[in-house]
Amino acid sequence: MRLPGGRTALRTINRAHRWYAISNEDMLYTLSAFVHEPIRWIDAYGWRPLLEQEKLAAFWFYRNVGERMNIQGIPSDYTQFEEFNREYERSRFATAPSGRRVADQALGVVGRWFPAPVRPVVRRVVVGLMDPPLRTAFGYREPRLLPYLVRGTLRARARVQRLGPARRRSYYDDPPKVRSYPGTQGDYGIADFG
Repeated sequence: MRLPGGRTALRTINRAHRWYAISNEDMLYTLSAFVHEPIRWIDAYGWRPLLEQEKLAAFWFYRNVGERMNIQGIPSDYTQFEEFNREYERSRFATAPSGRRVADQALGVVGRWFPAPVRPVVRRVVVGLMDPPLRTAFGYREPRLLPYLVRGTLRARARVQRLGPARRRSYYDDPPKVRSYPGTQGDYGIADFG
């Protein structure tokens, strides 16, 4: 199935990336993160683990996106791609002031989705949800109790969701309007980004 605007979206993504000296290996890792991070999150905190077919669908979808972005050396096997993802993180994640600045800015964007009084708590919750290697690479301290509390709450939420009826509509059928993302109010087209 072809989605309207798919070619335009890929041209826009390629145009946005061509201005930067990004190595193929870094592009390959980012692509692998688009496959594996959502799967890990859903398996840990979703109302049910993903089926093998769902994991493979994500892999093949992003593998095709990567080919259209001219990323070289994409593994042809889900497990190999996950192994690449883990090895890249083990060998390349390192603390750097530039990484911390980017992480702080991203946390600032997320924080602005919430009222000012709760922003420090939101920041601590997000840092607590980071995997230890990522948190270490960004130079954030290991939170003591908060990660266990937040993760436990998310797991309890998943168990409660299992008790309810199956969803009839996707979250994406009527996504929320996020003020920090241009285009969510229909004010931009795909080709306007980048």
